[in-house]
Amino acid sequence: MADLITVNQPQIDALTARFRAIGDEGPAAVVRAVNRANLAVLTQFVHRVEAATGIENKRVRKSMRARPSTLADFQASVSLYGGRSALTNYSPRIVSELMPPDSFPAKMPGSGHVGIFQRAPGARHRRKGEPFAPHALPIREVMGPPFTEFIGAGAVRELVAFAEVRLRKEMENEVNFRMLKQATAPAK
Repeated sequence: MADLITVNQPQIDALTARFRAIGDEGPAAVVRAVNRANLAVLTQFVHRVEAATGIENKRVRKSMRARPSTLADFQASVSLYGGRSALTNYSPRIVSELMPPDSFPAKMPGSGHVGIFQRAPGARHRRKGEPFAPHALPIREVMGPPFTEFIGAGAVRELVAFAEVRLRKEMENEVNFRMLKQATAPAK
């Protein structure tokens, strides 16, 4: 598990000072702004991985977790649980680069799974008309690299900068929203 972006307590304390003008709604506004910025960073990261690999958005998102901020704990994070993925999930350009020369596409008869497979060392394929031979097995699926290999340190720095800008924007939006809400609320 690799934490990509983390908003920590000192950053939140500095931003909370701006919310003093809106009174008791300050902590809730901070939580909402942090969570919106966190979701924006998650979306930005998913789009970057999708552009680099050709893997569908939903497959990338399944391997990521956004830990939301709460009133008890203002910290939020985006984490990537990047395991290896089947080579067929990648774009054809990536597959052609990663596919070993002795591999082949196949569909498994039982499950219907389509993948790129490679024979184990010493195994050979069956000749046409030749009866089934155990030496033709086993085969193993060729897996692609984890998503993290496609996103370098430079991209992570860009995402951190994006998170900081987005968090400032969301904080400003929350302050404006809460002040407008207080100004338009009926007098008690």
